[in-house]
Amino acid sequence: MTLAVPQRKLQTMRCALLLLALLPLTAQAYTPPPYVQGQRVYRVPNGVDVVTTQTLSAATEAEHPVVVVFANNVVDNERGVAWSSDTEDAIEDTWALWSRNPDFQPDITSVVLIGMDEREIRILTGSNWDVDLGLTGTALSELTERHFVPQARAGNLDVAAKRTVTCLLYTSDAAD
Repeated sequence: MTLAVPQRKLQTMRCALLLLALLPLTAQAYTPPPYVQGQRVYRVPNGVDVVTTQTLSAATEAEHPVVVVFANNVVDNERGVAWSSDTEDAIEDTWALWSRNPDFQPDITSVVLIGMDEREIRILTGSNWDVDLGLTGTALSELTERHFVPQARAGNLDVAAKRTVTCLLYTSDAAD
């Protein structure tokens, strides 16, 4: 005996199943972590599977604060603005949240956010770095293309982030 399910009911059931399947994805969208003074590496959500040993070492030894955020679930598809990526939105949201914390020093801190699901990196530098070193736009793009991308493509995110941090520090120390 074969059960005949009307086509319309079958389509409704498929839509309901699709919505149920997507619920966990929307519930896990990127939320900026709270800023903790002295913490140099964040993994969002907590426990995201990425090795950060070399990145932590480079960031901890840094004379100037450099904070690296390895973020999963940055893709939220909410804003949909053509010029803005989800990783860019995530770093802006992180910077805005952290700027409200009196321990965060936006003038001398650099934040590197790696959107692991979007496979993208974004860097925001403090105002001193922008003005004194010219670390904006093209300079940061060249830095990431040269020091981050080759290692990331090879699957070495920890080395890629470490090289980016080291390059930022080398650039800032050259101006001192």
